[in-house]
Amino acid sequence: MTRMFSINDNNDLFAVGGALQISTGITAVLQNCERAVKALRGEMIYAANRGVDYFNDAWSGSPNVIRFEAGARAQIARVAGVVSVAEFNAEVRGNTLFYTATIQTEFGTDTINGQL
Repeated sequence: MTRMFSINDNNDLFAVGGALQISTGITAVLQNCERAVKALRGEMIYAANRGVDYFNDAWSGSPNVIRFEAGARAQIARVAGVVSVAEFNAEVRGNTLFYTATIQTEFGTDTINGQL
């Protein structure tokens, strides 16, 4: 069973009644997918080759949406419980890169989205 600490909308752990909350199933897989997309390449000491290359693909002044999508898809695919990334859309509006990914997991299909 896939389990992880639950996170809120601010990507923070939270407690209810003094106990840290645990997510399971599709909720845990999707939270891990969100963390995988938010991970900056090189920031993890023991997995420096993982993460999305935000400096070159999103923050370069001229975002490369195709490379960002490829990097994000690759990170999502590494998450335990992910079967496939059924759909991924990214677009730049103003100075913000928005993304939405429909992810097929072993527990069902659902969507994550975010912005940079």
